[in-house]
Amino acid sequence: MYANSRNGRNSMPLGFRTGKNCRSVVGALIIALMSGSLPCYAGQPDSEADSWPNSLQEIGYAPFVAPTTQRLNQLLVPTPRDVVKSVSVSMARGESTSVQLAIYGVSGATEKIRIEIVTDLEVEVHQVVPAAIYPDIFEGKWGQPGYWAPFSTLKHADHLPSVGEGGKQAFWLTFHIGSETDSGLHEGVIRLIPANRQATEIQLKVVVQPFVLPVARAAFGVYFNRDLLPNYSHRSPQWLEAIYRDMARHAQNSVTFYEAGNFSVVPPDSTMFRDMMPLAKKVGLIHEHVPCLYLQGNLTGLSVEQQQAAIEWRRQQREVHGWPELIEYGLDEPAYPNPGLTNTYTAFRNVPVRLTTAMSIFAAYGFGDLHDAWIIYGGQITPETCAEARRLGAEPWTYSCHMLSGRGPAPHRYYSGLYTWAYRLGGNWQWAYHWFVWWDETDKVPRSSTEWENRRDGINDYRYLQLCEACVTAQPEHPAAKKARQWLEGLRSRVIESYPDPHLVREGEPLAFADYTNIRDTAVGFIREIGAEAGVTVATPAAKRLKDEAAPYRERSLESCIEALQDTDMENRRSAATALRERGAASAPATEMLAGLLSDPRTCIPAARTLQAIGPSAAASISALGQMTKHRDGFVRLAAVYALAEIGTPTGDKDKEDNSSDNNVVSTKQVVDILRSTLLDDYHPVAKVSGDALIRFGNAAAAALPEAKKLNKIRKYEIVVWPYTDFPQEIIQAISADSANAKK
Repeated sequence: MYANSRNGRNSMPLGFRTGKNCRSVVGALIIALMSGSLPCYAGQPDSEADSWPNSLQEIGYAPFVAPTTQRLNQLLVPTPRDVVKSVSVSMARGESTSVQLAIYGVSGATEKIRIEIVTDLEVEVHQVVPAAIYPDIFEGKWGQPGYWAPFSTLKHADHLPSVGEGGKQAFWLTFHIGSETDSGLHEGVIRLIPANRQATEIQLKVVVQPFVLPVARAAFGVYFNRDLLPNYSHRSPQWLEAIYRDMARHAQNSVTFYEAGNFSVVPPDSTMFRDMMPLAKKVGLIHEHVPCLYLQGNLTGLSVEQQQAAIEWRRQQREVHGWPELIEYGLDEPAYPNPGLTNTYTAFRNVPVRLTTAMSIFAAYGFGDLHDAWIIYGGQITPETCAEARRLGAEPWTYSCHMLSGRGPAPHRYYSGLYTWAYRLGGNWQWAYHWFVWWDETDKVPRSSTEWENRRDGINDYRYLQLCEACVTAQPEHPAAKKARQWLEGLRSRVIESYPDPHLVREGEPLAFADYTNIRDTAVGFIREIGAEAGVTVATPAAKRLKDEAAPYRERSLESCIEALQDTDMENRRSAATALRERGAASAPATEMLAGLLSDPRTCIPAARTLQAIGPSAAASISALGQMTKHRDGFVRLAAVYALAEIGTPTGDKDKEDNSSDNNVVSTKQVVDILRSTLLDDYHPVAKVSGDALIRFGNAAAAALPEAKKLNKIRKYEIVVWPYTDFPQEIIQAISADSANAKK
């Protein structure tokens, strides 16, 4: 399941995990230094050294630090080696960090453990609820509750219920460090005070780094539609402020505005401008250099004059208030193809407002030349996806609507942090805020979840790496810059090559909790050595607008376009190929030249899209497209399969039993021979497009029946990121002339 590689798991580089029990000695030692003991990765006591001593049996309970990337009910049984006497935390100014301080019942029952924390720092205390979803009494009051709800929530409480022998309970301690907090060591004490047993004191040591962690440049947000909140809070100004504050404290720096208003008249009657944006800025959620998304706007439906008036008014308001760029959100998750959508958004190219939407990789391929930001489903992004977006002047972003469907905290940290940073994505979004948190009528602020906390931690991972890169950019000749650059490049390569799909991440795969600490400590070392002051001076790059690549050749002759396909300038080759795509089958004379562009990753995508538009008349390119399906990048392979699917489509009379007179029978056979292989591609979108083509080909694709049956046995498509559970059987039924045989 690798988006950009034909290699299997054995290609995973050293230092990244293939299982929970595989962890680095270095990482474990780092955690030991941070927590005062080894991390809780031990199993059942298996030696005399692991049996509980009398002193701890008399106390009856044992505190230990558990990874925040694991749910409490998933933790293995601790051993005496895991017991902590001190907790150490390292933080930058402007950061929030959590510690999961767990209690294990050694003997008997320990009743109602209260916690006291003596410190000069702000610390928030929660009780970890091991396996909670929205209570049944809230069904009907919350939009989309139940299955999608956070699996492990955090309750506002300074005490734990009874911890029975062999049981586990935990406090979740979140330290909030302001931008003005004194740097250096802040010492304190954590007291655990049971109702029926002696108290325990744990030393607390918080090291505050001498620099402020800058706000992320990428847009981190969650979809937030107030209409999906309970009726008693969805229109409450107090709850809106509490929610925005909660987002900001969890490192979000952007948000969706669902109530943009009608821009046919300015100023518009807009809740977004009147209430939501001022409040979001007041609490520190939105920032001038980080774009936000707005939905339910209507710029696409206005006249040119109305558009100009609305855009000018918005420009003035942004200048006066220091508001961020507002990116228009188009049709959500569009299906490809969609000619009507293409026509609508082609006209939007002339509007000086960026356009975006959440999209599958299929839509990114089909509509990428119409959207300024590609918010692509997580796990489907490849290096060439990002490269092609940037060639078009677009930004690759990412989103997921399945990350909260029963998954633990680990995927959230990986997805928002290392995944977003490694691919250099411009934004990271999840559906939705009301799935991360919840509350009832008695609460004043939202209740958090371990998933929500890990999303914040991932964003902070991103911020550390962002600052480290900025320091290298600002001081490239510094003695430490070369080493830092090599480390950053190596980390980026390992992340991309090791585990591209964040939905399948779990604790230890590909990273253990200790690895995150190791990465942060390494980044901090380089930041301090080079100088954080240099990094914060690096300016945020200005946003780019999408190119109209076809424009230079749109009005030129066919001959002129074909000649440009051989130009030494890559931009001219791309522009000519894109212009030819708009002419469809009439561009068939360019087939040979277009096929010559398929071996160059800079030009293969527009060339393949044009060959797709030409269709069966582009049969001369089948061999070159077949070679393209062997490229190591999934997005490149996807483009090739899309083209092959159109070129190989049978064009004979489907009502006749004998289509031997069909002049593209040979082409269909050649394409089917290629699709037999791509049907089993590890990159799921390639397999999906291949299968859809075979279904469309019908009996003409009968040669692919063995591969279709093999796909049906693999059944790898039942995971939530690939929800086509009946897809293999559909292929078998469509291409088999003998329906009885197809069922075997």
